[in-house]
Order: sequence, then C-alpha cells, then structure tokens
Amino acid sequence: MASNKLDPIHPNSGFYVKLKKILEHGGTNVLIIIFTALNTFVIFILGNESQAKKLTNNFKWLAEFVLENGSAIVICSVLLSGLYSLLVNHVNKKCSDSEQELKELRKQHTIALVVLEKIEQVVVKKRIRFAEFAKTYANTPDVQTPKHKKIFDGITQPEQQTELLIEALRDCLIAIYPNETIKVALMKVKNSQVDDWVCHSPYDTKPRTSIKELRNVNSTFSKCIEGNKLIIIPNTQIELKKTSSSDIMYVSGQSDSSEVWCQVCAPVHSINSNEIIYIISIAIQRENVIVDSNMSYLNWLLGFFKSRLALEHSLDQLKKRISP
Repeated sequence: MASNKLDPIHPNSGFYVKLKKILEHGGTNVLIIIFTALNTFVIFILGNESQAKKLTNNFKWLAEFVLENGSAIVICSVLLSGLYSLLVNHVNKKCSDSEQELKELRKQHTIALVVLEKIEQVVVKKRIRFAEFAKTYANTPDVQTPKHKKIFDGITQPEQQTELLIEALRDCLIAIYPNETIKVALMKVKNSQVDDWVCHSPYDTKPRTSIKELRNVNSTFSKCIEGNKLIIIPNTQIELKKTSSSDIMYVSGQSDSSEVWCQVCAPVHSINSNEIIYIISIAIQRENVIVDSNMSYLNWLLGFFKSRLALEHSLDQLKKRISP
C-alpha cells in the first residue's frame, strides 16, 4: 500500500506551533524568572522603608524611579502576567486543535488510499482478463477470428466483478472499523421490491432472514426503497422496541433477537432509468458504530462502489441481450 505521509500538511509549519516553541524556549523562561524577580523586588522595596533608604543611598536614580512609578510597575506586571497566561493557554489550545485536525486528516487520507487500493484491485482483475483475451486472439488468422459475442462474453464478467466490488467494500469498512464483525451483501431489487441476494461477503455467512421477511414494509430494505435513500439503524435493539409501526425501520427475521447490530441499507440506481436495481446491505455486530452523523461520509464512500455496480449491471443487461 502507498505511503500515507502528508508532506504538504504538517502542524510544525503553523504560526501557533512556532509561537509555542518560542514561549517554551529556555531563554523565554529565563526572562520570565528575571521579570518575576524584579517585580518581587519592587514590591519588597515599596513595603520596606529601611530597604528603600538603602537603595536611595546606593542607587539614587533607581530608587527614585521605583518609588515614583512603583504602583504603575506592579499593575503592569500583574497585567503582563495575566496576559502571558492567557496567551499560553490560547496557543496550547490552538496547537491541540491543529494536532487533532491533522490526525483526522491523516485518517481520512488513509481511508481514501484504502478505497483507491481496493477499487484498483477490482480494475486490475478486469485489466488482466482483457489482456489475456487479447493475447489469445491477437495473432489468430482472420478465418478463425471468434464472433463478437464470444469476445464480449470473454472480456465481460459482471457477476465476478460485482462480487469483487462487494468484497472490496467490506475490506474498506474493515480498514475503517477494525476489530468489528462486518457483513456486506448485495440485494437485487425488482419492481420496487427486494428480489434475491446477488452476493455477500464473507462468502460463508449467507444472510439468515428470508426474502419474504425482508419485504415487510417495516424492514430496513423496504424503507430504503420507499425513501429512495440511505438508511442507518445505529442500534437494532432500540428499533425493535419501538411501538409505532410507522417509525419502525428494522425487522429481526431469523436473526438472533438477543444480538445487537448496526444496520445500513443504501440504494444503487440504474444508469439509464435511475430506478433502484440493488441495495447494499452493511451489518456490523455492535451498536452505534455507524450513526446518522456519518450520513455524508458514508454516501461519499459508497458512491465509489455504487457507480461501478451500476456499470456492471448495465454490462450484464447488455450481455444477456447481445446477438449470438
């Protein structure tokens, strides 16, 4: 995987980080100590008449200055001390915010790289297939040139590509949410109803709930089709406890009623008709892993896969209709 180093963006180049370094520098600390000592000395002289006389005898000009401006010196020193503390707190907060922004940016950068890498793996599979097929027939005599349907069938494998895309999506989610049990499946939609499972990842965990149960008007799948939008159920147990049927957006079906899941359903639209052709189902075995505030981010992530799934669907439709 490519490096996720963010060369152009680093907090050490920021104004506040540079200012923080100055404030924490040893020389600055020495100046603060000297300033504090002088302030203490002035207060001591103002409060001790005998010491004031000694200072006048030894350093007349200094004594006159301190005695004449003592109040102003004390007030200024208090103000400067307070302003210095405020400045330090402000700079520390800005640096902390900057560091947090960098961490978030690094996370987003890493996720983007994962998405690109997984999508590229799917493209590589198709590219290899094209190259192998081209190599096979590149030097074939004209009389032995295969018919166009054979070539098209050979280079287009929408079923395989669709499975690879769902697997790649799950790999991305695992990278984003490590140590979570994640299942991703693709449901075919026909006549605005769930029709049948297309594929699922991992391959050894076929969804337990029947198609009939998923056609229930309160299922997440049905709500996704009805609203024509992405649906997030942060906690399936909370959803099951709802009393108003109009608010329910999840049915347990054959799933263990004691399990707590986070469920997501997202529609995939046809390139030509814009009708819903698939529903991407994401199930994570822990509550609140994905919440409503993640809606924009999830739409961004799924957008990469939706467009490619729609493309493979179009190729599949074309493949079925092409003349022999």
